[in-house]
Amino acid sequence: MARRARAVRGLAPVTAACVTVWASVSLSLLWGVASTQPRAEVHHDALHRDPLGPGSMRQNAPTPTRVVRGAESGGGVCSTLADCNYGGDCVDGGCQCDLVWTGEHCGALALTAIPATHRPASRSTPTPTHAHFKPTRVTAAASTSPSTSTTAVRPGIYPPGAEAGVQTTWTWGATGVHDPTDDRYHFFVTQWRNHCPMTYSSFLTQTHVVHVTAATPAGPYVEESEAIPGAAGNPVYARAPDGTHLLYFTNYRYDGDVPNCTGGAHPPPAPLPTAAVEGIHLASSRSLNGPWNITYDIAYGTVGHWSNCSLTNPGPYVFPNGTVLIMFKMGGYPPHCPQRGGGSTPNPRGCTCNDGRDVFGVLSGSDFAHPYLTHPRETPIINVSTGATTGSIEDPSNGWVDHRGTIHQIAHHGNNGLALHSRDGVEWWWNASVLAYNASVWWSDGTVIAMHQREEPKMLLGADGLPTHLINLCTLPSIAHSFVCVQPIASGGV
Repeated sequence: MARRARAVRGLAPVTAACVTVWASVSLSLLWGVASTQPRAEVHHDALHRDPLGPGSMRQNAPTPTRVVRGAESGGGVCSTLADCNYGGDCVDGGCQCDLVWTGEHCGALALTAIPATHRPASRSTPTPTHAHFKPTRVTAAASTSPSTSTTAVRPGIYPPGAEAGVQTTWTWGATGVHDPTDDRYHFFVTQWRNHCPMTYSSFLTQTHVVHVTAATPAGPYVEESEAIPGAAGNPVYARAPDGTHLLYFTNYRYDGDVPNCTGGAHPPPAPLPTAAVEGIHLASSRSLNGPWNITYDIAYGTVGHWSNCSLTNPGPYVFPNGTVLIMFKMGGYPPHCPQRGGGSTPNPRGCTCNDGRDVFGVLSGSDFAHPYLTHPRETPIINVSTGATTGSIEDPSNGWVDHRGTIHQIAHHGNNGLALHSRDGVEWWWNASVLAYNASVWWSDGTVIAMHQREEPKMLLGADGLPTHLINLCTLPSIAHSFVCVQPIASGGV
């Protein structure tokens, strides 16, 4: 039975932060769809329509096998899908949320409790029994300090025991995927080499990506091997239509010597080359165990275009026809950020500043193996310097498509999550007043930890392409190093 509209407690009806786009680039460059007319202005309910018409990407997108509804969500007053944040249907004037989403207007990920103890591996999808995340009700006052009374190694944390101050290594986020061939979960984690501590300067030279496996998403975790040699960070997983595993990552192309901090030594980080510039790179393999073939600078901006700057933090979505969409972050936006070309090898794609004017854009390519150089839109999706949002925005997740054909991605916004939605990968809709997730992580024994930072959102997707877990970089003010948090979503898994 459809949920009726009811008064919203503590949450006003959604006001969309819409994007106005006049695209001159033909969408035939993206999805093979003929388009010669200027793109219409995006309205509040633009995604309720099919902007590409018959034969569009939506019709070619994979259709999840589950069209599931949340048991403890929805009911917010609505008249369009936008009022339900594209996370549910508007039925009889009230939002009815898909199981991935919760909240009265279906704007928050339906996170559930991490098991308090490690459980045997199971391929079944249990019925969620824990309270969903409601951003207006989970507050810092409800948080407690890390508990050590239930278990020595708390599930859902890597490295094991990190939230309790057991300092094993420094990490900076992860991505993950389930492999049905070995029935294990494979995670790819940014780590600092040689036991060196995390600093932002050493991130550019000292990091590499390691391969970690587990029988369940919550662990126990086993470090297997190095997947991508340094310097490498911000990995995010996608899969090509032919089954090739794709790990997009970012960092400086640095393969020089790095310090060794074994035994507590703290030497200075390795110096950067004069003309070094961050970029987006790709590691591909037919096996999650490698070996990985690395293609550097697979996606980059164009001289004279607003994207002509250091691109980082890739967020991919691969369409069924092989077309790849890469969402990315820039630290500055010319002319606010002057171009750089110093040193013996000038780099026309460098910028001199990272001034907080974070920019989200998209690039696309016809297949995963060749550089992504097509600009499907003339303007950034979000440019903080224009007042589109308050606070920084970065770290786009891997994308997924729901049963309506809507693409979803999650970004790090402030210390929370921001959901972005699109029907074609060109026009994007978001509501900055609604949190996709907040800083609180909780377990089934009642422990709630308010993380000091919760960044780098990545989605662990199920066999049908819907999210089952949210993966984050997490920190606590009392602990020097960061760690990985893996929390279930009501759409499946523990």
